Amino acid sequence: MKRSEEYSEFLVEQGYRPSIDEDGDVTFKYEGGHYYLSVSEDDDLFFQLVYARFWNLEDEDERLRGINAANEINMRFKVVKVYIRNDDTSATIECFMHHPNDFKGYFERSLRALQRAVFEFRDLMLMGHEGKN
Repeated sequence: MKRSEEYSEFLVEQGYRPSIDEDGDVTFKYEGGHYYLSVSEDDDLFFQLVYARFWNLEDEDERLRGINAANEINMRFKVVKVYIRNDDTSATIECFMHHPNDFKGYFERSLRALQRAVFEFRDLMLMGHEGKN
């Protein structure tokens, strides 16, 4: 069974409605967010959960605040990375596993940690925006 099929089957068992995109990554929605499990068929011990494009940066001032907020989150949260590409902000959890099926035990905690980091990022961005008014 391909890795994307394993991820997809697991997500269905957990109550999600996943799909496999053209890159072979497994996408799903959760509480209004678009997530995906990145699939690397040549490295089945690498786990990556991504919350894609959760904050759009509208101007250079917001981009600077976003970089500062991302740095703060990256410093405070374990295994979470918040990054900016072009005008979009995404967050990821990345780790190496001992066994290919370890992702089943990592998934729920990773999803919660990612959500918490994104929530904190949003708070930092909103606080910075309110300070400008």
